Amino acid sequence: MISRYLFFIHYMVDKDKGVFYSLSKSWELTTDKGFKLFLFLILVFLVVFTPVFLSYNVGTMLFIILLRAVFAFITFPLAVMATIYLYREFNQED
Repeated sequence: MISRYLFFIHYMVDKDKGVFYSLSKSWELTTDKGFKLFLFLILVFLVVFTPVFLSYNVGTMLFIILLRAVFAFITFPLAVMATIYLYREFNQED
């Protein structure tokens, strides 16, 4: 249910509207798109956290920290860009 409010920040930035308007528009935008949104969130979770899980027992602690930092600088921006893409796609459908 909280995932239906995923796009409220996008509305605030894109449409220059207030919090309550953005929350209601995000709720309306994700109506009847729950399964697609659920699959998207599962995919983002896997992309973001798989490198963290794979970095266990790789070597020294310093190497693990560096590896996780590199993955954080790659996967987090990728997840944000994917969320923006989905926001734009959902807006085009309406």
